[in-house]
Amino acid sequence: MHTDDSYVALSIIDWLLPRPLRRTRRQLLNWCSDRATRAGASWLRLDAWTANSRLHTYYVHLGFRDVRTVVAPEAHGSGWVGQRPARVAGTGLSVLGDQEK
Repeated sequence: MHTDDSYVALSIIDWLLPRPLRRTRRQLLNWCSDRATRAGASWLRLDAWTANSRLHTYYVHLGFRDVRTVVAPEAHGSGWVGQRPARVAGTGLSVLGDQEK
């Protein structure tokens, strides 16, 4: 978990799924959101390739808002940052993490 601007967020990094798994991507994001909520995070945050505006639009459609875009060598091309409020998932994936206890 990372703190930024006085908020606690769970950040998803190095996330790459092929296009046919979009439904799974949505479910996994909901699962991550559920895990973030249960860990006390206020936000679910992710980054995406800076030049991939279609992906940014997709994430905005899923409830993420544009936080910032970092155009710097250390971003390695993945400088678009989006976040949405963390919330309890309504999918069956939410039980996966419960089995780890």
